[in-house]
Amino acid sequence: MEDIVTSTPTVRVALFDISGTLVSVNAWLGITQAPQISTARRRWLIGSHLPMWLAWKMRVYSEIRFRDRWIRGLAHLLKGFHRDQVQEICAWGVNTYLAPYYREDILEELKNYKQSGSTIVLVSNIFQEFVDAMCQRIGADGGIGTLLAYDDANIATGKIASMPSAGPQKVENVIAWLQQHNIKANLSTEAAAYADSISDVPLLSAVQYPNATYPDAQLRAYAQQHQWRIVEK
Repeated sequence: MEDIVTSTPTVRVALFDISGTLVSVNAWLGITQAPQISTARRRWLIGSHLPMWLAWKMRVYSEIRFRDRWIRGLAHLLKGFHRDQVQEICAWGVNTYLAPYYREDILEELKNYKQSGSTIVLVSNIFQEFVDAMCQRIGADGGIGTLLAYDDANIATGKIASMPSAGPQKVENVIAWLQQHNIKANLSTEAAAYADSISDVPLLSAVQYPNATYPDAQLRAYAQQHQWRIVEK
């Protein structure tokens, strides 16, 4: 068990992943388990992605590729829903389904950054509507997720409208978000980041204070090799 630092450094920007970091489970469960999602749709999602999941676990299929395919499958799960319904599903996921799974120790560190004046940004592969709902719940200043595609009637098309916010794309998205919001911050000297997955190495490597948060086995080994802080109880 690693020691947990009770104070946080002073930074301009603090970045937080969601799945496995702010919550102890996969955030997408807050979508797949929503009452509005039929059992048939759930079965389709699991059945169509099981071979890739097994290949990923056997390390013959990269995590980044799997996450890309998975978020595209999750988008198909929401095909036909109105934008308002998607927002309702995401709000339910954030506030009801995930309620027992928030990591209070990580939320406390987030709160410390906020009180010290840092800009808090959530960065996740999950849909923007989900990230926005979580920002509202925990008081983050903004969030970056994957964009869902909608038609002119605001009906979800079953596709995504941006590159999945995962791997190196997360770093590009953060830089773009900071520029759009006129926040001048050098990630390598003025930022901290929290994430749990080996796929988040690009994000953690980009900041001054990387925090491997309840890390998977690969990220733990990488963090130890690079003397990064490991955060867990």
